[in-house]
Amino acid sequence: MSQVLIPPTVGRVVWFYPSLLTGEAGFASPKGDTPLAAIIAHVWSDTLLNLAVFDANGASHSRTSVRLIHEDLTADRPSEAFCMWMPFQKGQAKAQTAAAAPPGDAVTEQLIVAKSKTAPRVTPADLADNIVDTEIIKHVGPSGQILRWAVLTTRSGFAVTGRPSAAVSAENDDPEIGVATAIENARNELWPLMGYALKQRLHEEATGQV
Repeated sequence: MSQVLIPPTVGRVVWFYPSLLTGEAGFASPKGDTPLAAIIAHVWSDTLLNLAVFDANGASHSRTSVRLIHEDLTADRPSEAFCMWMPFQKGQAKAQTAAAAPPGDAVTEQLIVAKSKTAPRVTPADLADNIVDTEIIKHVGPSGQILRWAVLTTRSGFAVTGRPSAAVSAENDDPEIGVATAIENARNELWPLMGYALKQRLHEEATGQV
Protein backbone atom coordinates (compact mmCIF):
# COMPACT_ATOMS: atom_id res chain seq x y z
CA MET A 1 0.00 0.00 0.00
CA SER A 2 1.46 3.40 -0.96
CA GLN A 3 2.27 6.12 1.52
CA VAL A 4 -0.74 8.21 2.57
CA LEU A 5 -0.29 11.98 2.94
CA ILE A 6 -1.90 13.15 6.19
CA PRO A 7 -2.69 16.89 6.02
CA PRO A 8 -1.34 18.53 9.21
CA THR A 9 -3.78 20.65 11.22
CA VAL A 10 -3.39 22.81 14.30
CA GLY A 11 -3.78 20.85 17.54
CA ARG A 12 -2.73 17.43 16.27
CA VAL A 13 0.07 15.52 17.98
CA VAL A 14 3.28 14.49 16.22
CA TRP A 15 6.58 12.93 17.25
CA PHE A 16 9.49 15.38 17.43
CA TYR A 17 13.10 14.25 16.99
CA PRO A 18 15.79 16.69 18.26
CA SER A 19 18.78 17.53 16.08
CA LEU A 20 21.60 14.98 16.17
CA LEU A 21 24.14 17.73 15.53
CA THR A 22 23.19 20.42 18.03
CA GLY A 23 20.68 18.79 20.36
CA GLU A 24 18.02 21.05 21.85
CA ALA A 25 19.13 23.66 24.36
CA GLY A 26 17.12 23.54 27.59
CA PHE A 27 15.53 20.20 26.79
CA ALA A 28 15.36 17.31 29.21
CA SER A 29 15.98 14.72 26.51
CA PRO A 30 15.12 11.01 26.70
CA LYS A 31 17.81 8.40 26.16
CA GLY A 32 18.53 6.97 22.75
CA ASP A 33 16.39 7.83 19.74
CA THR A 34 13.10 8.16 21.61
CA PRO A 35 10.88 10.92 20.14
CA LEU A 36 9.23 13.71 22.10
CA ALA A 37 5.54 14.59 22.01
CA ALA A 38 4.66 17.82 20.18
CA ILE A 39 1.49 19.70 19.31
CA ILE A 40 1.11 21.50 15.99
CA ALA A 41 0.81 25.24 16.67
CA HIS A 42 0.93 26.56 13.10
CA VAL A 43 0.94 25.02 9.63
CA TRP A 44 3.14 26.66 7.00
CA SER A 45 2.65 23.82 4.52
CA ASP A 46 2.12 20.05 4.44
CA THR A 47 5.81 19.65 5.30
CA LEU A 48 6.66 22.68 7.49
CA LEU A 49 5.23 23.31 10.97
CA ASN A 50 5.57 25.34 14.15
CA LEU A 51 5.43 23.13 17.23
CA ALA A 52 5.00 23.21 20.98
CA VAL A 53 7.41 20.43 21.99
CA PHE A 54 7.24 18.74 25.39
CA ASP A 55 10.54 17.48 26.79
CA ALA A 56 11.02 14.40 28.97
CA ASN A 57 9.96 16.39 32.05
CA GLY A 58 6.81 17.73 30.41
CA ALA A 59 8.13 21.28 29.93
CA SER A 60 6.94 23.00 26.75
CA HIS A 61 9.38 24.47 24.20
CA SER A 62 8.62 26.43 21.04
CA ARG A 63 10.14 25.24 17.76
CA THR A 64 9.44 26.96 14.44
CA SER A 65 9.74 25.80 10.83
CA VAL A 66 10.18 22.13 11.69
CA ARG A 67 10.16 19.72 8.75
CA LEU A 68 7.34 17.14 8.79
CA ILE A 69 8.40 13.86 7.20
CA HIS A 70 5.47 11.80 5.90
CA GLU A 71 7.47 8.80 4.64
CA ASP A 72 8.66 5.94 6.82
CA LEU A 73 12.36 6.20 7.56
CA THR A 74 14.11 3.46 5.60
CA ALA A 75 17.66 4.73 6.15
CA ASP A 76 19.50 6.77 8.78
CA ARG A 77 17.38 9.52 10.32
CA PRO A 78 18.06 13.13 9.25
CA SER A 79 20.67 14.98 11.31
CA GLU A 80 18.50 18.09 11.66
CA ALA A 81 15.44 18.31 13.89
CA PHE A 82 12.24 16.98 12.32
CA CYS A 83 8.85 15.54 13.19
CA MET A 84 6.75 12.59 12.03
CA TRP A 85 3.28 11.17 12.42
CA MET A 86 2.88 8.37 14.95
CA PRO A 87 2.44 4.79 13.62
CA PHE A 88 -1.16 4.68 14.88
CA GLN A 89 -2.01 7.85 12.90
CA LYS A 90 -0.44 6.42 9.76
CA GLY A 91 -2.34 3.17 10.21
CA GLN A 92 -5.66 4.95 10.64
CA ALA A 93 -5.03 7.11 7.55
CA LYS A 94 -4.26 4.02 5.47
CA ALA A 95 -7.37 2.31 6.82
CA GLN A 96 -9.57 5.26 5.88
CA THR A 97 -8.04 5.40 2.40
CA ALA A 98 -8.56 1.70 1.87
CA ALA A 99 -12.19 1.99 3.01
CA ALA A 100 -12.86 4.89 0.66
CA ALA A 101 -11.49 3.53 -2.59
CA PRO A 102 -10.39 -0.10 -2.84
CA PRO A 103 -9.01 -1.07 -6.29
CA GLY A 104 -11.50 -3.91 -6.86
CA ASP A 105 -14.54 -1.66 -6.47
CA ALA A 106 -12.97 0.98 -8.72
CA VAL A 107 -12.50 -1.56 -11.54
CA THR A 108 -16.06 -2.86 -11.20
CA GLU A 109 -17.42 0.67 -11.24
CA GLN A 110 -15.54 1.49 -14.44
CA LEU A 111 -17.04 -1.57 -16.14
CA ILE A 112 -20.57 -0.64 -15.05
CA VAL A 113 -20.19 2.93 -16.30
CA ALA A 114 -18.68 1.73 -19.58
CA LYS A 115 -21.76 -0.45 -20.18
CA SER A 116 -24.04 2.55 -19.48
CA LYS A 117 -25.89 0.92 -16.60
CA THR A 118 -27.90 3.82 -15.19
CA ALA A 119 -30.67 2.21 -13.11
CA PRO A 120 -30.63 2.93 -9.36
CA ARG A 121 -27.85 1.05 -7.58
CA VAL A 122 -25.38 1.34 -4.74
CA THR A 123 -22.13 2.82 -6.04
CA PRO A 124 -18.66 2.74 -4.45
CA ALA A 125 -19.08 6.47 -3.81
CA ASP A 126 -22.35 5.78 -1.94
CA LEU A 127 -20.61 3.15 0.16
CA ALA A 128 -17.62 5.36 0.96
CA ASP A 129 -19.87 8.32 1.80
CA ASN A 130 -21.87 6.17 4.20
CA ILE A 131 -18.78 5.18 6.22
CA VAL A 132 -17.97 7.84 8.80
CA ASP A 133 -15.50 5.90 10.95
CA THR A 134 -13.20 2.90 10.56
CA GLU A 135 -11.84 1.12 13.61
CA ILE A 136 -9.33 -1.73 13.45
CA ILE A 137 -9.38 -4.29 16.26
CA LYS A 138 -6.33 -6.55 16.61
CA HIS A 139 -6.26 -9.80 18.57
CA VAL A 140 -3.22 -12.01 19.23
CA GLY A 141 -4.12 -15.56 20.21
CA PRO A 142 -2.16 -17.76 22.64
CA SER A 143 -0.41 -19.44 19.70
CA GLY A 144 0.67 -16.09 18.21
CA GLN A 145 -2.01 -16.06 15.52
CA ILE A 146 -2.98 -12.49 14.66
CA LEU A 147 -6.55 -11.53 13.77
CA ARG A 148 -7.85 -8.12 12.69
CA TRP A 149 -11.43 -6.97 12.39
CA ALA A 150 -12.58 -3.74 10.76
CA VAL A 151 -15.60 -2.04 12.34
CA LEU A 152 -17.25 0.37 9.90
CA THR A 153 -19.66 2.89 11.41
CA THR A 154 -22.27 4.30 9.03
CA ARG A 155 -23.98 7.68 9.04
CA SER A 156 -26.97 6.24 10.87
CA GLY A 157 -24.69 5.00 13.65
CA PHE A 158 -25.09 1.34 12.65
CA ALA A 159 -21.77 -0.53 12.79
CA VAL A 160 -20.77 -3.39 10.50
CA THR A 161 -17.89 -5.83 10.71
CA GLY A 162 -16.84 -8.80 8.62
CA ARG A 163 -14.63 -11.85 8.82
CA PRO A 164 -11.23 -11.09 10.31
CA SER A 165 -7.98 -11.13 8.44
CA ALA A 166 -5.73 -13.84 9.84
CA ALA A 167 -2.00 -14.48 9.99
CA VAL A 168 -1.50 -18.00 11.33
CA SER A 169 2.19 -17.30 11.99
CA ALA A 170 3.12 -13.98 13.58
CA GLU A 171 6.25 -13.89 11.42
CA ASN A 172 4.07 -13.63 8.32
CA ASP A 173 1.91 -10.81 9.65
CA ASP A 174 1.85 -7.65 7.55
CA PRO A 175 -0.21 -4.88 9.22
CA GLU A 176 -1.03 -3.12 5.94
CA ILE A 177 -2.27 -6.30 4.27
CA GLY A 178 -4.15 -7.34 7.41
CA VAL A 179 -5.90 -3.97 7.74
CA ALA A 180 -6.79 -3.83 4.03
CA THR A 181 -8.19 -7.38 4.10
CA ALA A 182 -10.25 -6.71 7.24
CA ILE A 183 -11.72 -3.56 5.70
CA GLU A 184 -12.58 -5.35 2.46
CA ASN A 185 -14.32 -8.11 4.41
CA ALA A 186 -16.36 -5.54 6.36
CA ARG A 187 -17.29 -3.64 3.20
CA ASN A 188 -18.53 -6.89 1.69
CA GLU A 189 -21.01 -7.11 4.58
CA LEU A 190 -22.16 -3.51 4.11
CA TRP A 191 -22.89 -3.80 0.37
CA PRO A 192 -25.99 -6.07 0.70
CA LEU A 193 -27.35 -4.03 3.61
CA MET A 194 -27.22 -0.85 1.53
CA GLY A 195 -28.67 -2.76 -1.43
CA TYR A 196 -31.62 -3.84 0.71
CA ALA A 197 -32.15 -0.27 1.96
CA LEU A 198 -32.18 1.04 -1.62
CA LYS A 199 -34.56 -1.68 -2.80
CA GLN A 200 -36.91 -0.96 0.10
CA ARG A 201 -36.90 2.75 -0.70
CA LEU A 202 -37.65 2.11 -4.38
CA HIS A 203 -40.50 -0.23 -3.43
CA GLU A 204 -42.01 2.36 -1.09
CA GLU A 205 -41.78 5.06 -3.77
CA ALA A 206 -43.37 2.77 -6.39
CA THR A 207 -46.27 1.80 -4.12
CA GLY A 208 -46.85 5.29 -2.74
CA GLN A 209 -45.81 4.40 0.80
CA VAL A 210 -43.47 7.38 1.10
